[in-house]
Amino acid sequence: MGTRKGLYGRSHRPADPGVSPNEYVGAITAEVRVHFPPNTDQELVTEAIDEALADALNQLTAHVEEVAAAERRKAERRTVVRAALDRQEPT
Repeated sequence: MGTRKGLYGRSHRPADPGVSPNEYVGAITAEVRVHFPPNTDQELVTEAIDEALADALNQLTAHVEEVAAAERRKAERRTVVRAALDRQEPT
């Protein structure tokens, strides 16, 4: 079991096994930096990184909205089915 450092020292709660958001940001930043030579103006690199992160955030937001819409549709179908079953006469 892993631990994580909190404000008041080590916490004995398990460390998050998932990928942290910082790892995603680091991967995107590294991917953008590969396309620029080392002597490139830092403002251009920063602008490209910001655009890449904004694109990734937009894609993530769109995906979350799609999943939420699918969950709403599924819940609506369940409600309709339950209502139909409730209206049926017991046999």
